[in-house]
Amino acid sequence: MKRVLLALLALSGLALAQKPKVVIATGGVGGVYFYYGTTLAEIWNKAGVAEAQAIQTAASIDNLLLLENRTGGGTYYCATVLPDSAYLAYTAPTSASRTSPPRAPASFSPCTPTTCTSPPGREAASG
Repeated sequence: MKRVLLALLALSGLALAQKPKVVIATGGVGGVYFYYGTTLAEIWNKAGVAEAQAIQTAASIDNLLLLENRTGGGTYYCATVLPDSAYLAYTAPTSASRTSPPRAPASFSPCTPTTCTSPPGREAASG
């Protein structure tokens, strides 16, 4: 019994030590969004705070759709989007699959990318 308890304790310690996985939706390979996303992923990876990966997408609207339709437990999704696209997504009527609009914790200037993330509690949603 003690061995089983000790093994469970050791396994739970390993589970707690895992870094969160982060997917950063960017844009085309030659664009500013892709450079920004890959640099952000590098910083997080080197700091050891997360296993981050930037992915190429078709830009703002595609990135917002990824936030709404993402799947996969335990993965956090964030996206670079234009401010007008973020505003459109924020003010659009809520669909049956979306319980709340995306959040925008960082805005750099009116003409540069805005980083959006999924609402709290939805990072491990599936389906």
